Amino acid sequence: MKFSARLFGLPLILLTPLMASCVGMGTEPSQLDGASGREVTVEEFATGSNAFALNLYREVANDGDNLFFSPASISLAMSFAYRGSDGQTAQQMGEVMRFPSEPEATLRAAGQLDRLMNLSQEGRELRSANAFWVRNDLVLVPGFERDMQNEAAAGLNRTDFRSDPEGSRREINGWVARQTEDRIEELIAQGVIRKTTAAVLVNAIYWKADWLRPFTAEATSQDSFFMADGREIQTDLMSQRATFRAIERGSVKLIELPYVGGEVSMVAILPARSDGLSRLEIGLNARRLERWLDALDETEPRETILTLPKMGLDWNGDLAKVIEDMGAPLPFSSQANFDRMALFPQPTPNEDECGLTISNIIHQANIDVDEKGSEAAAATAVVMGTVVVTSAPVPVRPPFVFRADHPFMFLLRDNRTGAILFLGRLVDPLQAESEGPRPDLSPDPEVRECPPKL
Repeated sequence: MKFSARLFGLPLILLTPLMASCVGMGTEPSQLDGASGREVTVEEFATGSNAFALNLYREVANDGDNLFFSPASISLAMSFAYRGSDGQTAQQMGEVMRFPSEPEATLRAAGQLDRLMNLSQEGRELRSANAFWVRNDLVLVPGFERDMQNEAAAGLNRTDFRSDPEGSRREINGWVARQTEDRIEELIAQGVIRKTTAAVLVNAIYWKADWLRPFTAEATSQDSFFMADGREIQTDLMSQRATFRAIERGSVKLIELPYVGGEVSMVAILPARSDGLSRLEIGLNARRLERWLDALDETEPRETILTLPKMGLDWNGDLAKVIEDMGAPLPFSSQANFDRMALFPQPTPNEDECGLTISNIIHQANIDVDEKGSEAAAATAVVMGTVVVTSAPVPVRPPFVFRADHPFMFLLRDNRTGAILFLGRLVDPLQAESEGPRPDLSPDPEVRECPPKL
């Protein structure tokens, strides 16, 4: 099938610098070692990821701007770094990311979700791929390397960050571009990969599918879209009359638009008023959204008059400071504890290196929605650098009217697991790009001596 030029893709980069430690090489040093925690299901991992998604949504949504990101991609990439964390660092990451268990069990559940996110059948394709790049001389804890390869199916690539950070950046960006059908060509900007970078953990997601009930181009026309500030603009609105699952809860309407095969659906959430999106966002939490989606699943399809804008959204930003402010400062500090990924001193020690810490979480996402379907690509890269010391028939009833001619939320979910693959909002159909926090490219902080790890 053919799509218009835009799509949605999401890159994320998590940077973790190095810090010194007196722990010797060989085994994982944690109180968690030997205790893998309770096993968790893929549905539990998805539930936690969805709760994190709404928390993150509230943190990065800016008045007047569109928003689009991939909770699934972010959660998968962060689960890789979580697998390497320990102590209070792991505790803070688990709480903010809403991971359901300790690092090893969480990675196993993340791996199950990752494997489910790979299907290629008539009219739809969903792919998820993982990889990690490690500095040539960095020795990983064997258990971390084993689990990344076995559970996350992540290929290990050795690279020379120290002498050729720009070459390493181009190599990683090339891998992301291939995984996303060239939808994300410049995931990592110049200056993010440095001589002190130690590792980069990457997830990439690609989605392309036809609507189960496509719109017709003939029914699309320029019409009014009413902005939250009272302005009225003209944009392409698609229309059709067909059978959909749709419900109304107070002043909010929800509709499910399935893609071919039924594994994935878009759910649009529309407030009654053109200025009602902010109120909807303030009152929406994970439990309420889950109740609404359960009700949507249980309702019988009904005749619906549907109007939906054509969309082309693009969003990117550095989430490191956002996640830090959400309650996880330790992973980004000189006291970060990632001893379950790599221990220090290393066999060929650099006396200035203390350990690993996250420096950036860079995320990019875009989506294209038209009469035929949607196309999407997502990439999440966790970059780790060095810190240096210095049913029954439904009665006949009037058609349900769902006219999205004003700002609304929407999500794409995997109906098999309940995981929200993508989450966003349309505020301005004419706004092509919006940005979140920019990467911090200032020099790495210096410390006089290696602090204790927490």
